[in-house]
Amino acid sequence: MNKELQFWQNGYHPIHCWNGQLIQQKINYIHENPVRAEFVNEAHEWKYSSAFDYILDNSLIKIDKFDL
Repeated sequence: MNKELQFWQNGYHPIHCWNGQLIQQKINYIHENPVRAEFVNEAHEWKYSSAFDYILDNSLIKIDKFDL
């Protein structure tokens, strides 16, 4: 693989999300990625994140939320 142009990490690790708690954990992990990368201070500040939709139900991309 081209290390200079690579966007994603090598490999993948599929995880079976078999309950609501695990699904919520993965959603939180995804929402916190821009914070960990120090692009924003809060997850909802990332323009393309669904974190904002979870807070105010007002994002650029609408998502279907479900009860966990």
